[in-house]
Amino acid sequence: MRLWELFWTAALLVAGASFALITVVVTFKGFHDLREWFGSLTRQNEAQKRQSDDAETP
Repeated sequence: MRLWELFWTAALLVAGASFALITVVVTFKGFHDLREWFGSLTRQNEAQKRQSDDAETP
């Protein structure tokens, strides 16, 4: 019976550590991707604003 307890303890520790590691990796990579995405949106908005300002100027 003690062997099963050790097995399930090890399995839970491995699963918990894997979940924590995956969470950290996804958080940092996702944050980087979001920063790039918001940066590209900002650049697009600035380009559109310049185009509309140029179109309004006689």
